[in-house]
Amino acid sequence: MVATQLPLCPEILLYLVSSQTPDSQPIQNNIAQLMESPPYWALCWAGGQVLARYILDNPQVVAGKHVVDFGAGSGVVAIAAAMAGANSVLACDCDLDAIIAIEENATLNAVEPGMIKPVTSIEWAEQQFDLIFAADLLYDSKNLPLLTQFMQAANQD
Repeated sequence: MVATQLPLCPEILLYLVSSQTPDSQPIQNNIAQLMESPPYWALCWAGGQVLARYILDNPQVVAGKHVVDFGAGSGVVAIAAAMAGANSVLACDCDLDAIIAIEENATLNAVEPGMIKPVTSIEWAEQQFDLIFAADLLYDSKNLPLLTQFMQAANQD
C-alpha cells in the first residue's frame, strides 16, 4: 500500500494498492488472489472521489451535521466530510479490512481522532443522523434494497 494523492482531491491522501506489490512483482501476478476477496478499500472508486470533491467544494452540505458514509471502503467520503466540518461521521463497511483502512487513512489525513467512527453493520440506523452518502454502492443490484432501508431510516423523526 502506498500513500497516494487523489487526482480529483489532491488534499486527500489514501493508502491504496499500487501498480507494484511490495516485492516489486506486477500486481497482475496476484490478480487471481485479489479476486477471491476483492480489496475494495484499497482502491479509490470514481464515485467516491467525485462525491468527496463535491463535499470539499461545498462544505456547507456537511458542516455541523451527523453524516453516514455507507460502503465507505477507503473512507474517502468520510474523510472529506470530516475535513469539511461535519459534526461526526460514521463510516460503515462490512469488510473488517476496510475498517482498518478507514482508520489508517483518517490518521494519514490528520483527521481528529474519534471524528470518524468506523462501523461494520447497519445498526447505526437506530442513531440520529442528517445525511447518508452511499457512493459506488449500486454496482451490484443486490444492494438496491438498501435504498429502501436508507429512506426508512431518513424518515424516522
